[in-house]
Amino acid sequence: MFHLAIIASKRGDHEKAILLLKQGASEEGSARFHYLLGAEYAEINMLEKAVLHIEMALELNPDIPEAWFQLGLLHSFLNETEKAVNVWRNINQSGNASCLYLFKCGIEKAFDSEWGEAIAFIDQGVEVNTANPELNANMINLKVAWSDRVGEQVVNRNDDPHHFLSAYKEKV
Repeated sequence: MFHLAIIASKRGDHEKAILLLKQGASEEGSARFHYLLGAEYAEINMLEKAVLHIEMALELNPDIPEAWFQLGLLHSFLNETEKAVNVWRNINQSGNASCLYLFKCGIEKAFDSEWGEAIAFIDQGVEVNTANPELNANMINLKVAWSDRVGEQVVNRNDDPHHFLSAYKEKV
């Protein structure tokens, strides 16, 4: 069932993928079903449901760094920057060797409009990440969106917490 859901997702059949993942989550109740269900909901812009299922996955298995990273991104998309920062504390232990750590550092710098530093962290993360080319592509899109902002005045992150991801959402 899990593999069928992945195939459906790759084909863009989100409805079928969600149905299979819901069934798997109810029958097996494992973190992997909830995590992918959350990812599917995020893919179709049902962010609150995505948060719910990724949180359920992390309750079942808190040792999924990708889930912590995705949960932080979801909070960012929902303009909940403080929640994102708090969630990302769970991947701080991985240190500079982790692309997820570097990517989240870049995004946190962008929260404060520190564009040059944000881009540098993204570059470091892309260099370290050899396992997930799709994530690198998304982070490069984000970096490109930020490139025009280098040198802009720093704004309070609470004034417009979503400004840094608006262009990224359109490209993902």
